[in-house]
Amino acid sequence: MKIRKIVFLMFWLLLSALIFVAVNFALSFFFTKELTTQTPKNPDFYIGDLNRLGTTSIGITRKNIYSLKRHIQLKDYNGQRIDMITIGDSVSNGIGNQFYQDSIADNFNFTVLNIPPFGSEIKDVKDLYSIETIIKLANSGYLDEIQPKYILIQSNERYAQNRFSKDYDFTQTAKIEDIKKAYNGVDLTKLTDFVKVYFQKGYFFINKDNFNYLKNITQLKLFPDKPLNNQVLVRDLSKPLFSTYNHNDKILFFVEDTEYASQIDKKKLEKLNNNFNELAALLKKHNIELIFMPTVDKTTLYRDYVKGEKYPQSMFFPYMREFKKEYIFIDTDKILKGSLENGEKDVFWPNDTHWTQKAGQIIFSKENKEKFSF
Repeated sequence: MKIRKIVFLMFWLLLSALIFVAVNFALSFFFTKELTTQTPKNPDFYIGDLNRLGTTSIGITRKNIYSLKRHIQLKDYNGQRIDMITIGDSVSNGIGNQFYQDSIADNFNFTVLNIPPFGSEIKDVKDLYSIETIIKLANSGYLDEIQPKYILIQSNERYAQNRFSKDYDFTQTAKIEDIKKAYNGVDLTKLTDFVKVYFQKGYFFINKDNFNYLKNITQLKLFPDKPLNNQVLVRDLSKPLFSTYNHNDKILFFVEDTEYASQIDKKKLEKLNNNFNELAALLKKHNIELIFMPTVDKTTLYRDYVKGEKYPQSMFFPYMREFKKEYIFIDTDKILKGSLENGEKDVFWPNDTHWTQKAGQIIFSKENKEKFSF
């Protein structure tokens, strides 16, 4: 009798294990692997960081690819004429499957060189040492060798205040040979490939995202206002603003983005503006014009189109418009909101924190070249 009970128990344990493995394999194969690794089975589609963070397939959309003149990377620089140097965060480095620099190169007929920060290890995504880098490049003589006409510093809206409202030493420098050594052969177009490899490394089909996927489907039905995995909000839009094959009237937000707006401090932004004015003065000694391009956050851009309870409104751009500037300020909020009012779709990815290549095309259109005084 005991043997029969043991056999029966072993049978059910084995059957349960087989069902567990089979369910995980099916969920992984058909749904979650492409979300967790951000690697779609169909390469024509784009899976965003919010699909991964929220373990949801909402907003998966087809890629829009523009055939544009390309910007260059440091590995491509051989002493040729450079019109503009760009430096920034993930938006400047192609995350989101786009480079706005290509729109500048194509529409303005510029040779655009993209560079990373120099001399400081970035330990947190919120850090960005662009101003320190440009100060060192200017004072070392590196910029005098390249002789760009413009330097464009880019940062996403939500981190710009803390990134650039610090105290800076505008006399700091570095050895030019150290800069050249650090920049030798750098190719930031490989960053997207690195990210994909990072998320695929060590992937195993039995994982918590399979459970999260099922949980989140239920949660969206019963508690649609609750963040998925405590990180991603799904909101309804008052009109379709995306060309997704499903849910084209929905948008995904990173929870952190909706919370940041309440932290905007006008005094800190005034400090930020003063820093850019001082940097502009330094660069003018080298016959270089400074450009600052804060990239509008998705939550800021689409706020007026979100149904239901509104999250706090960001005052970043309204405050920045008040300050006197000695540099060129690209108001991405104003430009892109105008395009939405005109019915433009797919300015951002619905399933990602980054904008699409279309945003770069709109901002750096030939019509805007004169407005920017380039």
